[in-house]
Amino acid sequence: FDPAARDRDEEERIRGWVQRIKDALAKGGFLLHYQPIVSLQGEPGEHYEVFLRMRVGNGEVMPPLSFLPIAEEHGLLNDIDRTSDEIEAIAAGHIGSLRLGVIAFIAPDMITRVLNRLGEENVSLAVEIHEGTTQPLVAQLIAKELDCVIGRYSFEHESELDQKLLSQQRFSAVISRSHPALRRGPITLADTASFPWVVTPPRTAARQALTDMFMRAGLRAPDVRVETASMEIMKAVLADCGMIGLLPLGIATKYAAAGEVEVLDFQIDFPPAPLMLIRRRDELPLPSMERFCEALFEIAPQVESPPGDN
Repeated sequence: FDPAARDRDEEERIRGWVQRIKDALAKGGFLLHYQPIVSLQGEPGEHYEVFLRMRVGNGEVMPPLSFLPIAEEHGLLNDIDRTSDEIEAIAAGHIGSLRLGVIAFIAPDMITRVLNRLGEENVSLAVEIHEGTTQPLVAQLIAKELDCVIGRYSFEHESELDQKLLSQQRFSAVISRSHPALRRGPITLADTASFPWVVTPPRTAARQALTDMFMRAGLRAPDVRVETASMEIMKAVLADCGMIGLLPLGIATKYAAAGEVEVLDFQIDFPPAPLMLIRRRDELPLPSMERFCEALFEIAPQVESPPGDN
C-alpha cells in the first residue's frame, strides 16, 4: 500500500473534475432539469422543482454532488451560479439568440418592430439575420444553420417543415421620382414594356408576377437588365439607372412616403403572394424564439398592409 500514490491519484481525479467544470462553463455544459410537482390536493397551476446538472465530454449528465464540492473548493461556484441564472433566464424566455433567414421583400420595419415589442416585454434577444431567397435559406434551416425563415412557401423539404402564414403581399410597379418618363404624363403598363426592369431572380413571387401581368395584357415580356435579391441594390438601380422595379405594395408605399420612388398607377392582376414563417417540424423552440414568433404573427400583417389596404 502506497499512501503517496493514493494521494497522487486523488489529486489527479480532482484536477480532472476541475477541468471538466471549466470546460462545462466555457462550452455551455450546464443545464437545468425540471421535475413537475403534482398536487395531491388538486391545486391548479403548474409547479416544478429545478435541478442543476453538468454534461461532461462523453455526453454523460452528472448530478450536482459529483461536482459542486470540488467547484466550491476551487472557487468556481460563483461562475456556476451565473451560468445557472442565465439558463433560468433562457428557460423563462427572458434572454436568447435567434438565427433568422429573411427574403429581401419584407417591410423594412417588420423585424425592428418585433424587437422593440420584445424589449418592452424585457426579452433580450440577440438576432443574427441572413438575407437571401427562400430555397437557399430553407436549405440552411434544414441543415440547422438557421432557426427559422421568413419567406415564401417551400415545396422542397415540405414534410420536414412547419410553415404558417404571416401575411399576403400584393405588388406594385415603382420608378424613381426623377425618371424623365414621369414628365410625359401617366405611365401605363404598355409604356413600361420599352423600359429596362430590375427584378428578383427567377422562381420568386415578384418575378412570376411580372411575367404574368405582361402575359395577361398580351404584351411582350419586358427587358430585364438586373436580377437581384438585395433591396439596397434594387433601390440604387431604380435611383441611378432609370429602371422600373416591382415591389410588395407595403414596401412600395413606405418608400414612396419617404420620397424615394413613385408608385405607378396601374393594376397588377396577380394573386397576393403569401409570406410564411418557416421552422423545422416537430422541434420545440426556446421560449425566447416562441415569443419572437408570437410578436411576428401580430405585427407582420400590420406592416405588410399599407394604410387603407384592408
